[in-house]
Amino acid sequence: MDTLVAVNAGDRELDAEERAKLRETVAPRAHKRVLLKFTPERYVTWDHAKLGGRY
Repeated sequence: MDTLVAVNAGDRELDAEERAKLRETVAPRAHKRVLLKFTPERYVTWDHAKLGGRY
């Protein structure tokens, strides 16, 4: 539930009252939500400069 609240809060810092209010709002729909957490095994970077402006 805390993760769902954090996702819905976005980048905002919430005080205790705002967090409680958001928890009440999210709770009825929480059972319908699925959270997938991905842990990357490797990273791939792309240098667009090598394409010479064509991509």
